[in-house]
Amino acid sequence: METKLFLRITAATLVVVGFLLFLKFYFKTDALFLLDVGAVGGYITLIGTLYSILTAFIIFVVWDQFNKLGEVVYKESRTLKDIVIYVSYMNDPDSSEKIKSAVRGYASAVLQDGWTKLQLGERSVKVGEESYKILEVIKKIKFDDSKDSLGWENSIKKYEELTDAREQRIALATSRIPPMLKFLLYFVSASLVMGFFILGVENNLIATLITAVTTTMVFLVIEVIKDLDDPFTGKWSISLDPYKSIIEN
Repeated sequence: METKLFLRITAATLVVVGFLLFLKFYFKTDALFLLDVGAVGGYITLIGTLYSILTAFIIFVVWDQFNKLGEVVYKESRTLKDIVIYVSYMNDPDSSEKIKSAVRGYASAVLQDGWTKLQLGERSVKVGEESYKILEVIKKIKFDDSKDSLGWENSIKKYEELTDAREQRIALATSRIPPMLKFLLYFVSASLVMGFFILGVENNLIATLITAVTTTMVFLVIEVIKDLDDPFTGKWSISLDPYKSIIEN
């Protein structure tokens, strides 16, 4: 992953720097825009400020959403375990075994079908069916004392929490940066880099360095945003270990 990212950054930087040098040598842009360096500098400052505000806002939003999704995944798996614990406390051994099987089936459905469907922006019918099986087990529990009654009520509450957690997981996992905001990010990024094409810097080494550094920075920021906005793949992705631990135990 790091190698591919490095190659993409290097390729993008070389293309931009190559275009900059092409403009400098064939169109003499350093001399052409030398008298307007103040205006160009003001343009770069303006775009740079807008770029900083925009990227800070987007990174904050996608990072917060990414963390919330991780928390919801943990909450959902924790709720599944709590349901098993509450049912196991009750005087119905048959239901205890059934709830363990139903919970494992739910976790397996999330791993094998639910997560894949979410990548396509779809809901998993299989996960919904497995969720209903958990409810059916809870509804059929036999109890005859106050202790069992309390355990049954808590099991129902936990099932409601499970349903809420599943809905939150689906909402967070399928939410993406709005297309218009993404277009604005790319447009401002390109405008910032293009500003250095018309900046009257006579020293070719300095012009190359500042353009290369800016291009690399912009490219990395976009990669970070893209990675965080997609919780399924990339260097940062949501761990499914909480569901796996339910199946293994």
